[in-house]
Amino acid sequence: MKIYRIGIAALAILAGAVSAQAHEYDPGGKIVVSCKEGWAPYMADVAHAVERSHYWATPGARKEMLTISREACASGAKRVAFVPPADQRYGAVTKD
Repeated sequence: MKIYRIGIAALAILAGAVSAQAHEYDPGGKIVVSCKEGWAPYMADVAHAVERSHYWATPGARKEMLTISREACASGAKRVAFVPPADQRYGAVTKD
């Protein structure tokens, strides 16, 4: 019975360590807005791209991404990728 408890405790610790490491993983490093043929991107498209990327962006940054996305899509791009600054990436370590 004692070995059973030790095994359960070891699995719980391992699962916790893997979970903590997964939260620090940078999921791709970019925000991607998709272009649809014949349609200009809307703010909802930018907001959805930001939410999917696990990053954050201020309303001003989102407006700028919308403007750039519209220009790129009008030029024939299929996708527009934005790379957040390193200090704003999920799990980034900054030195103050």
